[in-house]
Formats: sequence, structure tokens, C-alpha cells
Amino acid sequence: MLTDSMSKLKVVQQKFSDSMENIEKLKKIENGTSVLIPMSSSMYVPGEIASVTKVTVEIGAGYYAEKSISEANSYLQRKKEFLVVQIDKIQQLVGEKQSFIQAMAEAINSKVQQQMHSSNVAEQMASMKT
Repeated sequence: MLTDSMSKLKVVQQKFSDSMENIEKLKKIENGTSVLIPMSSSMYVPGEIASVTKVTVEIGAGYYAEKSISEANSYLQRKKEFLVVQIDKIQQLVGEKQSFIQAMAEAINSKVQQQMHSSNVAEQMASMKT
């Protein structure tokens, strides 16, 4: 479950990185440039860049905000840094859980070994009496 959360956070982090890269590409485009706008993963409509000074950024829960290029970059960078911290926390938890599981497995193996040894000793004692 924790590793699934970490994987999902990494996907979102990559989306922020991709958005930042696209902003850099947008800076090199002139107003009026023809583009294809994705409507789905396999359908596009023709469009034209009206302005390269502002972009619309999803800020969560279906809400969007118009931001300047520098504001958008700053926003995306903050979100990306936040995700790095969250991923680090999850990685630490995963490591702690794995260590705990390993310690428990070793303790169980030790108990099983002791039980087997006790059982062997009891069998030997019983065979000596007969």
C-alpha cells in the first residue's frame, strides 16, 4: 500500500516536471503559432497560440488559475518539492516496515528452531527411557 502511494506520487511529480519543461518550450513559441490541442489521447483539434505570457494551471479539485510563466514555474516547483518531501517520508516508512518485518521473521525462525530443538531433545529423552 505504501509503495503504491509512493508510485502514484512519483507519477504526479513527473507530470509537474513535464509541465515545467513545456513552459520552457512555450517561452520559445511566438504568438499566433499554429498548434494541435489534445482533446483525448488520440484526438486533436487545431489551435493558435494567443499568448505566451500567461498559462492556466490546475490547482486541484478541478480548479484552475491563470498565472504568468514565472508564477506557473514557481507554483510547479513548490508542488514538486512538496512531493519530494512526501516521497522521502514514505520511503522512510517503507524502510522501517521492511526492517520490522525482517526482525519479526528472524524472531519467528528463532522460535521455530528452538521448538524443533526442544522437540528433538524430548524425542531423544523418550527413546532413552524405552
